[in-house]
Amino acid sequence: MWKETNIGGVFMAPILAYMLVALVIYVLLRPILVRLHFARWSWHTPLAETGLYICILSLLVMLF
Repeated sequence: MWKETNIGGVFMAPILAYMLVALVIYVLLRPILVRLHFARWSWHTPLAETGLYICILSLLVMLF
């Protein structure tokens, strides 16, 4: 598990690093979802994409 990061004398919580890594993974995964026509499979695409981001974030938290 990561510890707090000191940036300019301010301690940042480890969840911020997890959120940033999850965002990078999501941005890399998005073109694949577009090619697979993910929007056609979901009723509310922004809600489904937000759920996917939360799933990636929770997977990262559980693994590390």
